[in-house]
Amino acid sequence: MERKDLTIKTLSLLLLLLPFCICAKSHATTNESIDKLVGTNKKTWIYQRFEKFMGNDKCKKGESWTIYREGHIVVKKCNGDVEDFTNKDWSIEQRTPIDVVMKVGGVEYFLLFPPIKPGSSWQSMILRRKAQSIDLPTQDMIFYYEVD
Repeated sequence: MERKDLTIKTLSLLLLLLPFCICAKSHATTNESIDKLVGTNKKTWIYQRFEKFMGNDKCKKGESWTIYREGHIVVKKCNGDVEDFTNKDWSIEQRTPIDVVMKVGGVEYFLLFPPIKPGSSWQSMILRRKAQSIDLPTQDMIFYYEVD
């Protein structure tokens, strides 16, 4: 009877800890995050799809970030009727076993890559800026990249 109780307790403990092991394994390391972020050289992530006025090249709205492995970003943004380009530096740091932080031009974001939905050809990336105060709540910037 004692052996059966020990086996049941051991199995119960394993079942209790299993979700934690799965969650810890599903978080990306710094190198895995960089590979998802830029691939072999660069990736262009869409924050807001570009739209242009019919009959001319003036833009209505849109924003994309081309992120380069070398540590810089070219932000293309519709500003008024023209496309503006801004350069920013970026870096990545593993803060905790599950938290990867991306610093973009001096601003820190938690970097998240939700799983690709079955049947989808789009990978999403979330740059999450934690709440700084009641006046500045948590903000998510959600980007999309078409998977090859």
